[in-house]
Amino acid sequence: MIKMTIIQLIALLPIIILMSGVILIMLIIAWRRIHCLTAILSIISLLLAFLALFIVNQFIPVNASMLFFLNKHSIVNISMLLFSGVFACIFGYFWLSNFKFNQEEFYLLILFTIIGSILLSIANHMVTVFISLELICVPMIGLIRYSYSEEGSLNAVIKYLISSALGTTLILLGMALIYLSIGDLSFLRIKYFLNTVLFSKDIIFLCGLAIILFSFALKLSIVPFHIWIFEIYRDTPSIVLIFLSTTVKIAMFSLLMNFCFHTTLINVQFFIVIVEYMTFLSMIIGNIMAIFQKDVKGIIGLSSIGHIGYLLITIFGIHSYFLTIKTSTLYLIGYLINNICIFGCIHLVSNMFVGIDRNNLLVYKGLFWKRPVLAISMLINLLSLIGFPGTIGFIGKFYLLILSIKEHLWLLTIGLLIGSIISVYFYFKIIINMFLKKDSVLKNNVKVNVNTCCIRYIFCELLILILSSCVIIIGCYPNFFSLFLQYYNY
Repeated sequence: MIKMTIIQLIALLPIIILMSGVILIMLIIAWRRIHCLTAILSIISLLLAFLALFIVNQFIPVNASMLFFLNKHSIVNISMLLFSGVFACIFGYFWLSNFKFNQEEFYLLILFTIIGSILLSIANHMVTVFISLELICVPMIGLIRYSYSEEGSLNAVIKYLISSALGTTLILLGMALIYLSIGDLSFLRIKYFLNTVLFSKDIIFLCGLAIILFSFALKLSIVPFHIWIFEIYRDTPSIVLIFLSTTVKIAMFSLLMNFCFHTTLINVQFFIVIVEYMTFLSMIIGNIMAIFQKDVKGIIGLSSIGHIGYLLITIFGIHSYFLTIKTSTLYLIGYLINNICIFGCIHLVSNMFVGIDRNNLLVYKGLFWKRPVLAISMLINLLSLIGFPGTIGFIGKFYLLILSIKEHLWLLTIGLLIGSIISVYFYFKIIINMFLKKDSVLKNNVKVNVNTCCIRYIFCELLILILSSCVIIIGCYPNFFSLFLQYYNY
């Protein structure tokens, strides 16, 4: 019988707090539905979990049983996940205020997804990986379809469900093949087997690892497993995309890095070649596909393929571990802030129009002259995604370039440069439209009501502007932030 020590329980304190919050919210919903109270309790649970990380930080690195492993890098990843959860609850509260059906379940789905994401980011065993993925995918299906009256949400949820089911099936198959070969599913045991000469003769073991790697690629929407990413982004509510485009990506990428580094999988030449070509194709194809789109959410969705490709460069930096962790963390933080701001702006802009495709690129024509705060916030974050100097995106891509050159990853260096150049075209399509003169056709479709001038709308605008200013501050003064990340680099 395995017994957990006090230190191991403390290491899981954020999870315990979030689970307690879920139970409390469920009891309150059973007693009486109070939307405001549910939202406040959800945010408090996430903030308490964040504060608990300061306690956990005193005892790391620590193995919480054989299933989880926490180090200082895990603390940063968990903080990002909690950060995205807080903003999803804040924006979700205003979004749900006009809903006539049940509102409180939205926060339960958010908390369940956060719990699954945290468990996935600290997983040290394949069984934990499988359970965590299910804890993420099932609530996400509910979130995507939460606004059942929104056009296209059914299409998005069906395609997300099929993709998730396929990824889960592949993981189960890979786990079965690995267990058949070595009789264990822990990362430590897989590492031991990889460091011997036995694995090269075990075709079943190699097939199991390859299938699991492909399932991770499917979850991250990496080429050639990027099927339906455009449709999912286009038809999913913008508020849910704030969460989907950040939390799930951060958790999955954290898992991929832990799996590759803790099992030393990236030392195997066969897998290096596969991942390298998948990374290069993701950087190029994702950006090329975005060029031909006119749906703003679809453009951001397809460009996310390229950004995940950029992040995958850090997988090859095992010989420069500290630089690798620092680079991936910095890029993920920038990507997190950019996506929260961009999809927040998209949501607010879509509420200003009726009678047309609210996500069409033409809707943003002359946005600066009507909503300058939204236009400026959108401008800052789009420039950051491009990698424009003076933004956090530039610092992230600069570190990626240094890492790729240091590790002699010439193919990926070329892919990074070409992908970034291509992205300038479709990001600037949005930027140019925002600063053009207003179209007379769109003037007749603008809502004339108090919803776009009320306090909550202005509050969301200011919140997005504050986050956007962080993009500039970190980009202009990266030294302090770099020192902070250096402390969390082991």
